[in-house]
Amino acid sequence: MRIACQERLLPGETITAKWDFARRYGFDGIELRGQDHHRIRHRLPDLQAAREDHGNVFPTVCVEMDHFIADIDPDRRRNAIDKLATQLEVIGSLERLGAMTPQWLELR
Repeated sequence: MRIACQERLLPGETITAKWDFARRYGFDGIELRGQDHHRIRHRLPDLQAAREDHGNVFPTVCVEMDHFIADIDPDRRRNAIDKLATQLEVIGSLERLGAMTPQWLELR
């Protein structure tokens, strides 16, 4: 069995520092953060370089946003779909598995 740690839980300023820590403590990968505002797209060159240096250590991306693709509000739903598409595009560019999308029910 392989186990990955969420990126936000690992110390270090760079993805390489995070990977060194994760590997030292027995993790096989890092689950990337799919932060808001398509930030992961801007990280793609660094992630690709890390992949070249360390191999495919990013099995998934964890969706992080305050709304979901099934939001009742059409604008929020479209926004969530756009962000998820970006995250899938990036993780696909890294030739990895996909996105984890934990969601909680928020009653308004």
